[in-house]
Amino acid sequence: ALNLSNNDIEFIKMRLSTTHCGGEHAQFFHVTHDKSSQQRQNLYLSGGCMAITSRILVTDLLANVIPFQSITGILVHNAHQLIKSSNLCFVLEIFRRHNRRGFIKGFSESAEKFNGGYASLREIMKLLFVSKVSVWPRFRASVEESLKLRDAEIENKVDANELHVPLTPAMRTIQECVMEIMDGCLNELKKTSFVQLNITVESGLFNDFEHSMYIAFKPHW
Repeated sequence: ALNLSNNDIEFIKMRLSTTHCGGEHAQFFHVTHDKSSQQRQNLYLSGGCMAITSRILVTDLLANVIPFQSITGILVHNAHQLIKSSNLCFVLEIFRRHNRRGFIKGFSESAEKFNGGYASLREIMKLLFVSKVSVWPRFRASVEESLKLRDAEIENKVDANELHVPLTPAMRTIQECVMEIMDGCLNELKKTSFVQLNITVESGLFNDFEHSMYIAFKPHW
């Protein structure tokens, strides 16, 4: 598995330990620079699932520390972050060149990031060497069931209270000023003749606002 954060790795370990996924023979390792080349080779040859950085993997693949044919497949987390010039894409390229049978799968929870630019769906599929896309919305039966099980586990373990803290008068004034500044900036940008903006102040409240601006102006930068 590639492109995992430390939090992702700890979460996977926790889930594997609590759900006993894969049975007692399931193995999940975190491969780091702390291990020598020989130690990593022994770990690779022992089998199992491994979380590893693209930098370590590309080094070990080129040095033949891990044979290409011994890799069953590669999972890429946050696939929308793929960049053609990155080590991660280089790993996928040389893996597919030397191993035509192993699978490559990419995952992302940010569907909106595939709208265009470098992270367009077509470009990401090309970098992953995949030809099929699966979209799993929250209302899909299996996803909904999984979320319900997770919520039930959380309710059994955690006693959570939701609190709503109202804005102070000063905070409300700051918020209104920021909104006015954003509105003014967007109005000035809309006056430009080389780009068409369908972005409002309200859309600026969401996480994909910066990405939408980037997509709109990318051809002119």
